[in-house]
Amino acid sequence: MNSADSTARESVLEPDGTWYCGGCFSFNRRGAVRCYSCQGPSPVVVARQIARQSTRQTTARAPRVNSLFVVGVIALIFSSVVTLGLSGKLPISPVTPKAPAVAVASASATEDVNPAIDVSPSESPTMEPTAAPTDTPTPTVAPTDTPIPTLPPTPAPPTTVKLPTFPVNISGINLDFYTITGSDANTLIAAIESKGPASCGIGDAAACFRPVFTWSYQGSVDAKTGTCTVTSAKVSAVYTITLPQWVGPARVPAGLVDWWKLVQGHIVWHESQHLAIARDYVPKFQAALMAGSCDRTAEGNAVAAVEAKLEAAQKAFDASDHYTWPPYKG
Repeated sequence: MNSADSTARESVLEPDGTWYCGGCFSFNRRGAVRCYSCQGPSPVVVARQIARQSTRQTTARAPRVNSLFVVGVIALIFSSVVTLGLSGKLPISPVTPKAPAVAVASASATEDVNPAIDVSPSESPTMEPTAAPTDTPTPTVAPTDTPIPTLPPTPAPPTTVKLPTFPVNISGINLDFYTITGSDANTLIAAIESKGPASCGIGDAAACFRPVFTWSYQGSVDAKTGTCTVTSAKVSAVYTITLPQWVGPARVPAGLVDWWKLVQGHIVWHESQHLAIARDYVPKFQAALMAGSCDRTAEGNAVAAVEAKLEAAQKAFDASDHYTWPPYKG
């Protein structure tokens, strides 16, 4: 069985003209004379080739008759020439009577040629031109084991807790609060920097301390000189500390609660230092009153001098406390 027969049996032509190549098992469009993948001929082309081969086999037998005719003619001519040569009418050279044998051999060779494997250019099968494809089928891509990309895990939201209360215990003072809300450190800081100065009346205050001093004294007047001398003095004070109070939302990140404890702890400590300084000046007010006279002007001057020293001490402490907000990584 020749290759054309094998391909014809392996390739299958579908009713709609499309066909499957039996050599590489690929699908080809209608009218395609060659397989797209392995260039094997379509069943139609194979059938045409087989038909042409059958025609050549039939035609190849004709030269046998023609060859015998030629051999006969050559023999007739040869005998005539020999006759003429013998009669002296035509000079000839010795002729070897091998030409007929060659002709016969040639005819025999022609007879034995297998048309199925005749590949001479004159008898090569004429291929029909392939029309330019209009709808080229998309090649089927074999699936690969490409790993599916995975996104990095989404960080879990921070653990939230119920917003606790933050009590402040400072004895002997009045506590005042302004409220703030926020679920992160930046929001709380912004609220403090906005509401603190408004509540305290100070441009950069997160919290503030206010003392109010009152005093009284008793004196005696010298009968001879008419001078009044203070014999006893009493000084009292009322202290008020204003602090931020975190009140919302109801649930907040657990880490923010710890951060706020640090912030509030430092603010309370800072204002407590102002309270301690003020309390230290109570006896100084009393001593200044005792050292003066009963005169109202002298009394005012003595108190003003002590207040100036107290104010300077408070400002010096503020300048010494270079506070920065603690870091928060919530």
